[in-house]
Amino acid sequence: MGDTATENIFNWISNEPKIVNAAANLCRLMDEIVSSE
Repeated sequence: MGDTATENIFNWISNEPKIVNAAANLCRLMDEIVSSE
């Protein structure tokens, strides 16, 4: 079951759902703010 769940999650994330894309953009923005200070 662990392999199936891992494969399903990998397939879901590799399709770049909006929530993953939004989280990545938020992390990049936070990183830019911290690094510029």
